[in-house]
Amino acid sequence: MLKIRKLGIVGNIADWIRNWQDGRSQRVGINGTYSEWEKVTSGVPQGSILGPLLFTIFINDFEEGVNNEVLKFADDSKLWGRVETDEERTGLQKDLDRLGDWSVRNKMPFNVSKCKVMHIGKKNMKYKYKIMNQELLETTEEKDLGVFFTDTYKSSTNCNKVSKKANKTIGLIRRYITNKGAEGMLILYKTLIRPVLDYCVPVWRPYRKKDMLKVEKVQKRFTKMIEGYETKSYEQRLIDLRITTLEERFYRADMIQVFKILNDNRNIFPINFLELSNRAGRKNSLKLFKRRSNGDISKYCFASRVVDLWNDLPDAVVLSADVNVFKDNLDKFMRESRGQL
Repeated sequence: MLKIRKLGIVGNIADWIRNWQDGRSQRVGINGTYSEWEKVTSGVPQGSILGPLLFTIFINDFEEGVNNEVLKFADDSKLWGRVETDEERTGLQKDLDRLGDWSVRNKMPFNVSKCKVMHIGKKNMKYKYKIMNQELLETTEEKDLGVFFTDTYKSSTNCNKVSKKANKTIGLIRRYITNKGAEGMLILYKTLIRPVLDYCVPVWRPYRKKDMLKVEKVQKRFTKMIEGYETKSYEQRLIDLRITTLEERFYRADMIQVFKILNDNRNIFPINFLELSNRAGRKNSLKLFKRRSNGDISKYCFASRVVDLWNDLPDAVVLSADVNVFKDNLDKFMRESRGQL
């Protein structure tokens, strides 16, 4: 309630929120069997509409006093920073100490066993860090919001996971779906397979040929299962089914994401995540500035790899009125340029 009033929420609304939280109890029920009632002392009742909002307010001051960057999503938080000297290492450790102090003051202790540190970069000194007097475990691979990241930031791990998951579903369809006509199979593909391949692809889009071939093989395998398409070439199957290669689809996803970032009015993305060039092109007046990249991590990350691709788009595409118009104009451009991507 102190944090709510600090935000300027006072009067009857603040009193109503306080009354709503006081004296709360909850229990768990499974198949008609219920646990004993327990008092809710956290102030954020589970399963409520206000719960997520109140939780967000409660942790909103989480990074106050922290000098390095903090990323928060629900109850998942990440602290990150560049560490090349003992002074920077000490600064990162002090930030961890501040976060630990916050958890004690707010009676929301971290589950330290789930807290890990990932060292990125070939020259990383791999310092040891502690939080709440417990040393953090080191990790080289971690799943974050459904995407697998490694300390090398190569996309191979995520490509393998995605391909395996999609192929498992294809195997189920092969065994249990008897009518494999084109119409029904396309519905299954777009409902069960393609969302797996599309999920957060701008983050993990494969840049090595062997990884792209592995992912593309998923679509090849599925389209070959369709009745009447078994003997056709992959290219002919795509034409007849009116779908594109996954490489083209991933390119499309990248360009849509760039458009959303450049037209972001809600300050969702970091400032200067994509920087416009001072030199406007003849056919593209929204050209992006290309930063210098030395290693593969920076060269093939989203903010670097999309620059040349975006700069090749004409004004007819990049100056679209909204994202839906942009998609239509981009699709038209891709049809006209097919085979050149």
